[in-house]
Amino acid sequence: MELDAASVKAFHCPRWAELPALSLYMDQVLIVLEEGLSLFSEKAELAATSTMVNNYVKLKLLTPPVNKKYAKEHIAKLMMICVLKREFSISEIAGLFELIAETRGIDEGYDLFCSEFETSIKRAFVHEPQRAQASYDLGEAEQPAQPDGAPAVLALEAALGAFTDKLVVQSILAAAQKRYAERREAQKEAQKEAQKEAQKPQKGK
Repeated sequence: MELDAASVKAFHCPRWAELPALSLYMDQVLIVLEEGLSLFSEKAELAATSTMVNNYVKLKLLTPPVNKKYAKEHIAKLMMICVLKREFSISEIAGLFELIAETRGIDEGYDLFCSEFETSIKRAFVHEPQRAQASYDLGEAEQPAQPDGAPAVLALEAALGAFTDKLVVQSILAAAQKRYAERREAQKEAQKEAQKEAQKPQKGK
């Protein structure tokens, strides 16, 4: 995949308010995803397929469609999945969705995703184009020539940065999952205590 600064600069991730308000059938959903993410798809590769979407439902990343129609929440989650699946596992994405639901809600969380995605991609390809165009002139005539070896250095920096960033995400999700597990356990204990109290014979009877 080859991206240029002009295309990335023009990229806009559709916000929650811009997603279709009415529920859509599968073929319509795929069109929305393709229109939103075609910049990041390889040639002859779609952002998503019906098989992928069905698998995400089976894996419980998505709730089942209602009458074969997908709501705005489905589309928002699919937009995020299509981007995140390149780097993260299904369980990690599920954990991220749980964290978003816990702290932001799907609408605010999705808009935050869009904003951060645009900022990140534009930082790499527009504001720091030497990172993405390390050694060859890809149409930016004003770019200075890069010394030999620069592509390897910058590719390693980006790769290790991605690795480190992934560790940060995994650490945050692990901490969140621990908190959720502790909270569920506390709720179970509270329910057990409540049941014990309810089963005790009442005084005066």
